[in-house]
Amino acid sequence: MGVGHNNKHKQKNILVLADFSEGSWNSVEFALEHLFDDRAVVYLLQTWQKPGYGSTIAKDLSPMLRSIAENEVMLLKEKILQNYRINPEIVNTINFEGEVTAFFQSELYVKNDWEVVMSIQMSSDCLIKNPRVGNIIDQVGQPLYVLTGEEEMDIEDVLVVADSEKPSQQMLGTLCSLTTNSNVRVCFCVNENNEHNVKLVVREEFSGKNVSFLRFSNRVHKELNSYIKRKGKQLLVFDKNKQRKLRNSLRGYVDSWLVKTKGIRIISFI
Repeated sequence: MGVGHNNKHKQKNILVLADFSEGSWNSVEFALEHLFDDRAVVYLLQTWQKPGYGSTIAKDLSPMLRSIAENEVMLLKEKILQNYRINPEIVNTINFEGEVTAFFQSELYVKNDWEVVMSIQMSSDCLIKNPRVGNIIDQVGQPLYVLTGEEEMDIEDVLVVADSEKPSQQMLGTLCSLTTNSNVRVCFCVNENNEHNVKLVVREEFSGKNVSFLRFSNRVHKELNSYIKRKGKQLLVFDKNKQRKLRNSLRGYVDSWLVKTKGIRIISFI
């Protein structure tokens, strides 16, 4: 598979959260097939932490834990180079001591624009109730694509939950490429404050595509009830928002949707 070459004058940074190892290859495939272009540089992030008990034990285990993290992310890079025709110089590995959310505060992250990808297997668990995932969603501050579910399936449903005034062009561009397949359904969840603006932008960008809108409220609407019964691969997209805080009411209907749906889901907070 060919991926193209990087133009360093207009660098586009793609960050794959490799911590969620069971889905890291899913994340890589999505990143390279839907986000990558000739401006892109890929970063594979693997984190590790010292044990939270006993200074002597922490000192003894730290080199081993660091080495394990380094090996895991290097193996992922090797797999990419084996499966994609891509310049090795634009696939970078980051071995970071601390939580993923701590990396979001680092100088490298704060001073650059990113598109972030993660993939996790939640089965019957609720994605949004997972404290670690919730913290990532709240603190990522950049477009975040969360894949869940089975591999080797085309994405069928996209749920975009808009929580700021206007969708970012980064996210809209990715969704436009996804919807070149006419079978992909995109649902934008809006609120009373941004509904008008979001609809204007989306209708212009997605003319002729299978797009719907859902007014967000504290109740689960009939349209949402119908939506969450669909099966297949779905993707969750959280758009760029540095002031995001997940609301309890949002947790409620997303929880219901995730429990009832199987596959890869797409939710976007704009």
